[in-house]
Amino acid sequence: AYTEGYRVYTTIDSEMQNSAHHAVVNGLRTYDARHGFRGPEQTLTLLAEMPGDKDSGPEATPAQTDTNDEESATATDINFQPLAEAWQSSLSAIPIYGNLLPAAVALIREQSFIALLASGQTVEITWEQGLSTAKPHINENVVGAAPKTASDIVSVGDVIRLAYDEEKDTYALSQVPTAQAALVALKPQNGAILSLVGGFDFRQSHFNRATQAERQPGSNFKPFVYTAALENGMTPASIINDAPIDFFDETLEDTWRPKNSDGKFLGPMRLREALYRSRNLVSIRVLREVGIGNTIRGMSRYGFNEKELSHDLTLALGSHGLTPVSVATGYAVLANGGYQVQPYLIERILDNDGKRVYESLPATVCDPCEQPPTTNTPALGASADGTQSLEEPHQTLDSLADPGSYDLQGDPFELPFSIKSLLGILEPQDYPRAEKVLDDRVSYLIDSMLKDVIRRGTGTRAKSLGRSDIAGKTGTTNDQVDAWFSGYNGDVVATTWVGFDQNTPLGRSEYGGRAALPIWIEFMETALKGRPETRRVQPPGIVTVRIDPETGERAKPGDPDAVFEYFRSENAPQETGNSSTINSPYENEERITEDIF
Repeated sequence: AYTEGYRVYTTIDSEMQNSAHHAVVNGLRTYDARHGFRGPEQTLTLLAEMPGDKDSGPEATPAQTDTNDEESATATDINFQPLAEAWQSSLSAIPIYGNLLPAAVALIREQSFIALLASGQTVEITWEQGLSTAKPHINENVVGAAPKTASDIVSVGDVIRLAYDEEKDTYALSQVPTAQAALVALKPQNGAILSLVGGFDFRQSHFNRATQAERQPGSNFKPFVYTAALENGMTPASIINDAPIDFFDETLEDTWRPKNSDGKFLGPMRLREALYRSRNLVSIRVLREVGIGNTIRGMSRYGFNEKELSHDLTLALGSHGLTPVSVATGYAVLANGGYQVQPYLIERILDNDGKRVYESLPATVCDPCEQPPTTNTPALGASADGTQSLEEPHQTLDSLADPGSYDLQGDPFELPFSIKSLLGILEPQDYPRAEKVLDDRVSYLIDSMLKDVIRRGTGTRAKSLGRSDIAGKTGTTNDQVDAWFSGYNGDVVATTWVGFDQNTPLGRSEYGGRAALPIWIEFMETALKGRPETRRVQPPGIVTVRIDPETGERAKPGDPDAVFEYFRSENAPQETGNSSTINSPYENEERITEDIF
């Protein structure tokens, strides 16, 4: 890279990356503000406390003034020049994280204060610029009383953070969040990483939470459990009881009593409703009915290590730690219609002469493709990351045997693969085929159910995007330690995570829909801007039936409460049938139903 002048091109979309960064920063600041102001990062030495300069006197020390006096001091009236150099030097040594500038409180008024920046600039922070909402932080669940004056919040010499709004040219009181977040977005057709943010600020921490942090996904994992249920004979109308359930574990000599996040039990409900309401007890019963072995078998399709997954009923609640990029890879299969893709970051590498040293040829979804790859496709060699590279990396247009024999003015897509690759006009059919790992009908059903998470479930905030083609799922772990949202349309799949590095709770009510989903929404506003809605074609073998939403059975003629539901044709409820009956192709399997840990 240093001696040969290599140029490395990544799959990152710069606009999406900037959007992802801003979304993570804004989301963490918003979360942090809900939990109160933690006070100054440090307090700088005041002039009166500094040794040596005894002649300067207290009048040179910044102080609180009385704002009842209409002629009270302004920033330019304050004589704190003797302090300025010392304070600026201290402020300059403090890193800037997330564009939050360190500043020292120089003068306090009734409901505002004057702050000194490292540049020497002084700015006034008014009551409306973050002071009125700066309730003191007590813990993650409790904040103190609202402040009445600026002196309730800061003291002279306090080092605080100011957020600068470039559009309005204003500053506001802020603070560096103690929580962290990650966001990763993929192109579902081939796994190309479009954006990757591993934390609040790389200068604050080099740990990449998007690729390195294995956290419990909670309910973010449920779509994969429900997909297995659909494959094994359940339908979106299958009725499962949302009721208390106890399991005794001999190893712990205790009883496991899982519960829903709201502590309530809603009784029998359809599988579709259970997913968009994220009912934990239903998910556990679904896993127990389908069988742990049947559910885990096939999870490698989504990129998960089947041996590492929890082989007990906690799997239904997402108990096994996964990285955000792993979760996003799994959701890509749901987003692209059931094809397995692998995430990759490096698109191509050129040397100083423009010769190809490496080109990634990822397995790509090509739904319309009917013919096998053409003979123009060069021999491929698998690389360590699962992508593929050309065996003849130094081939260029000039080095071809007879480049003049090709009509470069004609239809460029009729050219051989090697020429098209050099021109950067490869089509999906020119790449290796992504493997089909999920039945079209099952893929269509789970996509329909995940769209309902947005329409009427825990992800309704995403309706603000004004699109009908988005689907996704929230996720929250016990005590709100981890908050997730993963979602997609046909063009982009993205996963967001929020939590503390120390695995401590985020606080009451900090569920995935509140802590993580706003980050996803802000990112998707940019990622999907100008893109037409993607529509999934209903595959053959899917039928629509009017059902009774209370029983899941075929509705009687004229039933005013009847709703339409999708079924695989062989699972559609009959006139006298019960759609909650499960076809069980796994009767002979030994299933774990009561062994929890």
